[in-house]
Amino acid sequence: MTFRILDASYLLDWAMWESKLAEFPQGQRDIHFEPAYVAAYAAEIGAKALCATYDGGRGIYPFVLKEGPPKEVACAYGYGGQLIEGSVTVWDDFDKWCTKNGVQREFYRTHPFVHETVIPSEKRIVYMDLSLKPEAELRKGHKSSLATARRSNVTIEPCDELELFRDMYLTTMGRLEASEYWMFSNKLLPALKTAYPAGFQFLLAKVDGKPEAGCILLGAHQTCYYHYAGSYGRHRNIGVGQAIVVEAARWAKATNTSGNLKYRFANCEAQFIPES
Repeated sequence: MTFRILDASYLLDWAMWESKLAEFPQGQRDIHFEPAYVAAYAAEIGAKALCATYDGGRGIYPFVLKEGPPKEVACAYGYGGQLIEGSVTVWDDFDKWCTKNGVQREFYRTHPFVHETVIPSEKRIVYMDLSLKPEAELRKGHKSSLATARRSNVTIEPCDELELFRDMYLTTMGRLEASEYWMFSNKLLPALKTAYPAGFQFLLAKVDGKPEAGCILLGAHQTCYYHYAGSYGRHRNIGVGQAIVVEAARWAKATNTSGNLKYRFANCEAQFIPES
């Protein structure tokens, strides 16, 4: 088998990357392994979107190459690592490629729905099974908060004003005193929306008609991700967060084109219940 590094900036490599991913069973495919997703985040940080693969076998390893210093390979935002079937592995040849190209560090998060957890976990991953009604998976306290939101004139609607969401998100990051890692430019969300027109949605929560909170949903294959969340924090005790989650799950369920009853709605980096 021939080891190759595919570069998403070349159309032929992009097409081969997609073709390699399509060889895997539906349950193993995920947005985090796609060239469009990796390329969007590589462009955001000025890195290269690459994928290690073997010709003649099912084994891919998508990553971004950061020039540094230190020079680093890493998964794009969220999850990553190898996607392999059987005994195919890219590790030995990949290690040689890293040494040859002066890579000093490697970082990735394994995917909770694809990989077996064999290393220390960083955080809990929460997901909802969309074969059930969204309200059915809420805890008692969350159901009470949802009822409060309904009484408090909280409304949820799709919105195209991506800069409004970014302002909410950056406001939230400011309250949390978050590091630069969590920030993103005004180019990222339009890039993701262009890459995934059917799987991207900004849901906006209003209180008495004024913007209060929102989330970015990003879906493909069997999972819709609660990708980002943010709020202005003016109404923290009326269930805005719970209302957004339920409406987001409804949207994910309605846009499920996979035909798979185990279609999931899951958090990625964002907190599942946004601060509100």
